[in-house]
Amino acid sequence: MATAYFIIKNNENTFHFCFYDEDKNEQITIPIQIKILKNNESPLFYKSDENGCFKYKAKDDIINFVISSPYYKTDTIRRQINTSNNIIKVATDDYTLMLDYYTNNKLKNWNKRKKELEKLIDNKAVIYQLYSKNIGVEIYTKEEFINLLTIPTNSLKRIRIIRKEFKNDKIVKLKFIVK
Repeated sequence: MATAYFIIKNNENTFHFCFYDEDKNEQITIPIQIKILKNNESPLFYKSDENGCFKYKAKDDIINFVISSPYYKTDTIRRQINTSNNIIKVATDDYTLMLDYYTNNKLKNWNKRKKELEKLIDNKAVIYQLYSKNIGVEIYTKEEFINLLTIPTNSLKRIRIIRKEFKNDKIVKLKFIVK
């Protein structure tokens, strides 16, 4: 009696990456949003794990993905399977960090804080507050938004920046939500 064995070759590649803060050279432990870009297909969405790492299996030898996070700059990454470096350095988003600092810390000098915000935000900036459960949007002027950030209230600690756009090193568009 003859026995035949079939060897099935697994053509899957495992991509493994860990995200590091470019300035501090420390692993990023807050979730990084990952959007896998595939040819002729809709993107796939993932998050980094609690250690700031991400694994993905694919038959492809090259992976393309976009990373984003509230406190880091959005970036598009392209890697080949034979790349030995699995560390991806991510640049901080200084503007979001500054806004977060202004909203979540007890500052004593409110006038100084107001002047710093005036330098950070363009005079013609469009600022949107999104409300949860799709109940609406409120539009703020630069002055109204700065007043919101410089009047100490409990809601300040719950402000989360969703998206921002820059021009000439100033914020020209900002979307936020109060959670």
